[in-house]
Amino acid sequence: MRKILIIWIGIILNLNGFAQSEVKVRFLPAKIDSRTEMLIPIENGKYLYENYSYFKYVYWLIKQDTLTQKSDSVYIGESLTVNMNNDFILKDLCDSIVNYIRNSSLSHRSSSMLDDTARLYIGYDNKEFKNSKRENIPSETEEYKLCHKNFQKINTDWFDQQLDLIESIKTDKEKRFELIKKSDSIDNDFISKFLSDFGSCKPDYFAIVELISKNADGFLSVCKNMTDTDFFVITLKLSDLPESIKTDLAINSLKNSKTKTNRKNKLIRKLKKNEG
Repeated sequence: MRKILIIWIGIILNLNGFAQSEVKVRFLPAKIDSRTEMLIPIENGKYLYENYSYFKYVYWLIKQDTLTQKSDSVYIGESLTVNMNNDFILKDLCDSIVNYIRNSSLSHRSSSMLDDTARLYIGYDNKEFKNSKRENIPSETEEYKLCHKNFQKINTDWFDQQLDLIESIKTDKEKRFELIKKSDSIDNDFISKFLSDFGSCKPDYFAIVELISKNADGFLSVCKNMTDTDFFVITLKLSDLPESIKTDLAINSLKNSKTKTNRKNKLIRKLKKNEG
């Protein structure tokens, strides 16, 4: 996971790492999807072409290419040709608008990658990760003020920090599952704490099925005292239970429980699709 993401970020940094002097910029306003094109000088007389889409108040880098100057106004790349006579203007490499477009786009893209990684390994709504990502993300002021090369450094540090946190949370969840498997008795306080940060990820899916199998009475007691919203979130996440996790023991444990609550049948229905 980490190696793939770092390679991806490294490719972006290498493409952007040689910029110097002035940037050629063209703004293409539109009511819904505005575009901004940039030609950034890089090594050996070549230019990095970047095309940004501005949609719902966010800049997204949608195309990159390396261009070679063929005449005073024409630049050719592998997938496109750009004519500099068409409304391009010169901007300083560290102009605040150039900074903001490039930096905010990188920040949003990195944030989106982290969210996708978290969703896969620790669940989409892990509070510890979400709080850390929000509190430590490079600021909008830095997006405006810092040259792109300098911003890349702090963005990479933040990105790596959040990846480390995802790995740490994932490891803790795996250890918790092993603890549940080895435990002879699991009390209601443990179940309540588990459900407070139960994520839609494999370690927690294995863990919740094991919890129900070992202490359905306690599990139902905790669910019985939940708000409707909190219980709905639990059942919603159980809808995505991987097919590889079998639920026969958990279902039997719920059926044999003496705890009376109408939430028992709702849980059984959610687990039924993985029975057998």
